[in-house]
Amino acid sequence: MKQIGILDVEVAIDTSNLQQNIQSSTGARGIRVSSTEGQVVLSGTAVDAVAAERAMAIATGSVPKGGVVVNAMSVAGPQQVMLEVRFLEVNRSAGRDLGVNLYAANANGTNVGNTGLGGVVPSGTGRASIGTPAGAGTIPLLATAGTLASGATPYGSLLTSVLRLNNGMSIDSLVTALETKGVLRRLAEPNLMALSGDAARFLAGGEFPVPVASTPVAGTFPTVTIEFKKFGVELAFVPTVLSRGVINLRVEPSVSELDFQNAVTIGGTTIPALSRRDARTTVELRDGQSFAIAGLLQTRNRQDVSQVPWIGSVPVLGTLFRSSSYQQQETDLVIIVTPRLVAPAAPGQALASPLDSRMPANDVDFFLNGQMEVRKRYNDYVNSGGEVKGPYGHMIGPDVRSVAPAAVAPDQPVVKSLN
Repeated sequence: MKQIGILDVEVAIDTSNLQQNIQSSTGARGIRVSSTEGQVVLSGTAVDAVAAERAMAIATGSVPKGGVVVNAMSVAGPQQVMLEVRFLEVNRSAGRDLGVNLYAANANGTNVGNTGLGGVVPSGTGRASIGTPAGAGTIPLLATAGTLASGATPYGSLLTSVLRLNNGMSIDSLVTALETKGVLRRLAEPNLMALSGDAARFLAGGEFPVPVASTPVAGTFPTVTIEFKKFGVELAFVPTVLSRGVINLRVEPSVSELDFQNAVTIGGTTIPALSRRDARTTVELRDGQSFAIAGLLQTRNRQDVSQVPWIGSVPVLGTLFRSSSYQQQETDLVIIVTPRLVAPAAPGQALASPLDSRMPANDVDFFLNGQMEVRKRYNDYVNSGGEVKGPYGHMIGPDVRSVAPAAVAPDQPVVKSLN
């Protein structure tokens, strides 16, 4: 047998067929496919991020198992997304309190009795029980009046004498009533910018320290380290620019605040809890369109009753030996999100800033006029006309219709009169 020749055969991917499949699936004519050393390289320009991802998916499915696809494509068009977010939080609270205090004392004030809370305590008695001395000469009605004058009273109160005997015994009553209403609105408007496919994060708040004890090693004592926890208005989003200006947006807003009512005290250190509300959603919308995340409503109702045992449960009569309190709190959170496709400013283009129209005040403006900063008069007149009223800008010259043509310079424009 005679050897005719030796041929080197290399099995490679059909790049021309793969490129046709990519062009027919994505509609992008600028994507090129090449193969080198067993790797498939995608180069050129894709019209958007969706076309680039689809081309990568087709190439990955076409290569043999273990093959490598290199993404060397660039995406055309604006791929920077700015997110305008508005956080609106409304807290509504309402409460009603009704308390009845009964004070009893003998002639010399040595035996004093007190029932109920009522929100105030007579001066000199503390929260005295029956038989607690209040000091010689103390009269409950006067003591209660002193407490009212000290400013420690609810909004409405009624002080009256219920019973006075000839031996000096007296029973006084203090009825206190309070109704509260409150509305608190919070607003934050952060703006974030990110490239298509990249993540961006925003936090307007702070961090509070939390002591954390480490696990002790044998023969050693545990050490305490400080770990900081974030709180406030937080926003994270990942935009992906799709075809025809559609933006795929994954948004994770969060609002948290310190809660000292549920705080934990360890070794004299108070660690507050976090009251947190967050959401995570994915939407698709176009440039300038908005969507709202609502329904984050939280309602708390609380009713408290303090009364003398047994007698406080008697209908009608038990009101004199009972103090009632009702509290209601509602918190509603609305998040409005608006994405926009943006592009950087042109080279040399001046960008406005908050300090363009202001300048620090001199001694006269600061000490005499009380102004910490003043307006830039020069910019006012050049850019916006300053304090000039009416139309301004181009100067209107005299009527030149009666002027001979020889009297006008060749390079001087002729200005027509308004008449």
